[in-house]
Amino acid sequence: MRTLPVKEGAILCAKGRYGWHKLVSEPRITHPLIRTKEGLIKVSWDEAFNHIKESLTSAGSATTVIGAGHLTNEEAYLIARLAHEGLDTDLLTIEELGDKGVRVPAGAITSTDAIATADLILVLGPRSRYEGFVLDL
Repeated sequence: MRTLPVKEGAILCAKGRYGWHKLVSEPRITHPLIRTKEGLIKVSWDEAFNHIKESLTSAGSATTVIGAGHLTNEEAYLIARLAHEGLDTDLLTIEELGDKGVRVPAGAITSTDAIATADLILVLGPRSRYEGFVLDL
């Protein structure tokens, strides 16, 4: 992996250094999946959205909403409305880009190990197909 422009001794930033392989690796998630007792199954977008609706409705105030630091004020406002009015939860944080980690309210799941057994993982973003979280270090 080279940096552009090519520079002797140059290194990539953390996103480039740890996330570039996500763009070329297989298998990639390119369609909705629902976790069942038998494993992950491919479903239609309608089935996926219905599953999300049912899961979020049944979770109620146990849902945590974390907004990214690059959100505009309007987007942050909409995320807050979704959390408070749509999901009936007060577990909400919107982080600034300069923050050194995520502050999650007490009682929230704070271990990345919980991702493997989570009933629902909902990732929203226009580039989520091309950008990945650095969880496999």
